[in-house]
Amino acid sequence: MGILSKILDFISNLTSENTKDTANQHSSGPMIADDGNMYTKLRNVTKRCVLVSGLNRQKALENISESTPVHFEFSNDNSQKLLVVTDTGVDLGEFTEERKNYLLEHYENILTIKPKIKNITGGHNGNYYGCNIIIDSLPDKEYLIINNVLKETDERFLVNVKYNNVDNKLIKLLPYNLEFTSSSGGYMNCNSYKIEVKNSNDEITSLQLTAKDEKKAIAKAKEINNNENIEIISTKLLKFESATKEQITEAETLGYAIPENACYEDAECIISRAKAKEYENNISLAKTADKIGCTFSTFASEKQLINLIANFEDDKIVAAFYFYVFKKYKAGTKLMNMYTFKYKNQCFDFAEKVYNDEKTMKSIRKSLPAAPDISTGTVAYRAANNFNK
Repeated sequence: MGILSKILDFISNLTSENTKDTANQHSSGPMIADDGNMYTKLRNVTKRCVLVSGLNRQKALENISESTPVHFEFSNDNSQKLLVVTDTGVDLGEFTEERKNYLLEHYENILTIKPKIKNITGGHNGNYYGCNIIIDSLPDKEYLIINNVLKETDERFLVNVKYNNVDNKLIKLLPYNLEFTSSSGGYMNCNSYKIEVKNSNDEITSLQLTAKDEKKAIAKAKEINNNENIEIISTKLLKFESATKEQITEAETLGYAIPENACYEDAECIISRAKAKEYENNISLAKTADKIGCTFSTFASEKQLINLIANFEDDKIVAAFYFYVFKKYKAGTKLMNMYTFKYKNQCFDFAEKVYNDEKTMKSIRKSLPAAPDISTGTVAYRAANNFNK
């Protein structure tokens, strides 16, 4: 390495340690600014490019502008640095590890996030070039609730929201993307059906059910009738009732907007979580509840999703989920998608062992609503702890 490169590397390391982020002021502050965007200054902009041999990043920055399209890539070495790269393949600099880890924790595929060049700084009077980045299109944006809606601006209270109205500061929750659009309307993860069935005594009953599709609705109808020989007389797709004016007014008094086309169940979900001050969302947990077969509004909070799973009718599923919560509690990590958990098979092995034990299942169902916390003095905990040894 030449003398000039060594000097540039030294300056880069020095400035990256001492330069404060212009948008958030300090690294310990919220990663997301009040306007919902992420702002940051690229680091190591005086080093050599890692993707283009022989090119210094200063030379690269000299030849670009705010309109230059860029994207994220990881470096190919063990450090897996998060690089901002032009669409022609030139890396301009790096995100800090703190910001990279924040994005990895909160978003499923950060390479799909599109950074933009906010401005190029320096380059005259002997000053080195710098590059400020803005991310204004975060998928399923996770902002802090601020401006008196939540007193503590603590990143533990990140939520999936954006401001619907700058003046009134009404919070508009964003629904989870579960790759399903309800034919019954609203933002539910299911449809609504009316099914008429005839039993062996020629008695006809009418059931109103929620399910992903007609086939699953019919299966539910048969379960309700204890899988007896029943005849399906008719099935009809229903529409969910729209959110009422009263619900919209109540939500607004709590600081929340009811989205356009929301159904009654969506509005109830939003009002309920607003009253309970349930600020946390969890897309991974929503995917777990969805795969299990829970039906819910895609505005559900993390706590609402936990309660749905805790009250699910299948004891094996509930027991497996308890053991998953137990494992995450022991590891001190966030609840994510149980079905992508590396110890998923162990969760279902535990369920197979305990689902017929009435005392253990009663303890599990009683304990789960406290998740992600777990009481260690319960029958359920002892059963999980013994199985885990």
